[in-house]
Amino acid sequence: MKNMFENSNHDARKDASEIFRAGVDRVNPLKLLDVALERTGNVLIVKHAKGEERYSLDAYRHIVAAGFGKASAVLAEGLEQKLAGMVEEGIV
Repeated sequence: MKNMFENSNHDARKDASEIFRAGVDRVNPLKLLDVALERTGNVLIVKHAKGEERYSLDAYRHIVAAGFGKASAVLAEGLEQKLAGMVEEGIV
């Protein structure tokens, strides 16, 4: 005789796994960076809770990246990609 909860346990584990993966994916640093930073030509658009700020990259001679924390290395790499080699130095 089959356990009547066998399928529901499997479904619950599968659901829990999908929920966990979706949560982890939602806080993926590179995906968050894609939402927060946009580059259009030589303008960097930084989006935040109160709107956005625009920075003309032509106005800066040197761009330095600084970061601290678990996601800082991944975010610095993403920033370098967004700025296509414009980051001259940094500390992460």
